[in-house]
Amino acid sequence: MQIPTVNKLHNVCYGKILLPVLAKANKTKIMECLDYLNKSQWWGTQTLKNLQQEKLRKIIKVAYHNVPFYHEQFKKRGLTDKDIQSVNDLSKLPVVDKTMVRNNWDHFINQNLKLNSGINSYTSGSTGMPMHFVLSREQESWRWASRYRMWQWAGYQIGQPYANISVRPRNKWTKKFQDKVTRCTYLSLQNPNPGEFYKFLKLISDKNITFLVGYAHAVYLLAQFAEQEKINDIHLEGIVTHGESLFPYYRKCIEKQFQCKVTDLYGAGGEGFHVAAQCEQFGGYHINMENLIVEAVENGNGVSEIVVTGLDNTLMPLIRFNTKDIGRLSLKTCECGRGLALLDRIEGRICDLIVTPSGLHHSAHFFCVNFGDKKGIDNFQVVQKNIDRLTIKYVPNSNFRTTEIDDLFKIIAEATHHELSIDFQRVNEIPVSSSGKRRWVISDIWDSQASKKIES
Repeated sequence: MQIPTVNKLHNVCYGKILLPVLAKANKTKIMECLDYLNKSQWWGTQTLKNLQQEKLRKIIKVAYHNVPFYHEQFKKRGLTDKDIQSVNDLSKLPVVDKTMVRNNWDHFINQNLKLNSGINSYTSGSTGMPMHFVLSREQESWRWASRYRMWQWAGYQIGQPYANISVRPRNKWTKKFQDKVTRCTYLSLQNPNPGEFYKFLKLISDKNITFLVGYAHAVYLLAQFAEQEKINDIHLEGIVTHGESLFPYYRKCIEKQFQCKVTDLYGAGGEGFHVAAQCEQFGGYHINMENLIVEAVENGNGVSEIVVTGLDNTLMPLIRFNTKDIGRLSLKTCECGRGLALLDRIEGRICDLIVTPSGLHHSAHFFCVNFGDKKGIDNFQVVQKNIDRLTIKYVPNSNFRTTEIDDLFKIIAEATHHELSIDFQRVNEIPVSSSGKRRWVISDIWDSQASKKIES
């Protein structure tokens, strides 16, 4: 599909004029950061490591002097900021996780900066209950710039209209305005069904959208529906998946149906990072070295967890933050010639889907979004052993009210078209797997279907 010349002019208008003006109004410098990243990606790996080391010293100084949690951790170990001079020195500091941040949230904030000067960011909760982070304007600039750079590897042009498939509803006016500015057609997959899929495909066609981003499972289900319904006239120029594992059979179906390559992105968007992504050569996942440091830390069970240190968020620094995802660093170089180090692969993002008798699907993200609104529930796990039944385990806290279960029952029943028997079970804890990962959705039905796909 050819992009009309007028659309290309619109892209230039948005990318070169409107976006920079709005970024400045928002006190960010996204385009300046993007220009920097598009140059620095071609530097040698050692030059990029030197940059990391320089920025690391600065963020460590901020954390030591102004962030109570880290200052206390330094004191416990008899350290000062001078003791952390390189990436190798990071092992002197503890690995932190979401539970530690949640339980000490105020102590992770820079006491010398105003909290309301930052930008609020929230996790989806796919690997835990949703959490709140605050980003400095500097970090917000790097976050958007790194996102755009990774999208560009998949063929995106700044200002180009695109579609975004998510599981979150778009309710805030600020987000809707953001979509207008960035020319984003936002598709909320809260209630996946043939009617919704058809509407999404029609929007993509009617708006001449040629670039698509979204959760891996959502893009796969959309492609699968188009294939089943023989809707074969939508050919995209680029697709970026994120949020969960992009299985080989996902990729095969998506690329065949939409006639373009799929680029996978690994991020921790709520925490404020875009960690790594594939480029056009698919030789691994290029790490966003200019904005963060990635470690692969062995967890005692024979696997390594991805631990990140942010280099630009002075408002709420995250030093050695455990993503709880499984992966390993690569010593290879990519044929593309970029100096950015590589993650060989990312594991542990497997996200089971609930399947209804009529073939509807719901991901862990759907449940996390809705459970995340309930202040009286700490943890949950959805188990599907039979296609017509769900068992939902939940851990209440002191704020728990039975009306929360009533609300969740209604939401889940309506979303699944009342096809499932839903049994809520109150428990004291939700166990984790041997790797330390907690599966929020366990579906024997989906596992069985996925196994057949993999075998074929």
